[in-house]
Amino acid sequence: MDVPSPDSIAYLTAGILVVATILSGPGVGLLDLTRDAGWGEVSTESVPERALIESIPDSETRMAFDIEPATLRASNVTGSPVVAYKVHIPALQFYTTGITFLDADSEQPTVGAPETTLPRNEIANESYTGTVTLELRAGERVETLYAGNVTVEVRE
Repeated sequence: MDVPSPDSIAYLTAGILVVATILSGPGVGLLDLTRDAGWGEVSTESVPERALIESIPDSETRMAFDIEPATLRASNVTGSPVVAYKVHIPALQFYTTGITFLDADSEQPTVGAPETTLPRNEIANESYTGTVTLELRAGERVETLYAGNVTVEVRE
């Protein structure tokens, strides 16, 4: 029994990728490898106005960042659009983003930021001003659902 060499498998894989790219490209267009990302009618019901940076027990070098999730109202959702929840604290050069996928059953979804930490030695103030942005995204389409400030309190 002949076993294909690793080189022949690599050449076959590369060939398949090249052919698929050519056939799906704008010049030929025989294959459609895209999927309708969908869309929906989405609005915000509640977005937090405050966030918290607080000490972590047993950690002398890190502090936890916490912000409540945003609550949305969704209808007429098709496909699988995404809502991105972005938090930015410019003074700390801090960014975090959470996402949630919507579907036809999404009526009152929530979206939040992931649990994350910051270096304790970079936290110098008692509070910071940050921004929260909620975006509906599908394929190339982006709609800003909410953009506003958030007060970030620091607790030792």
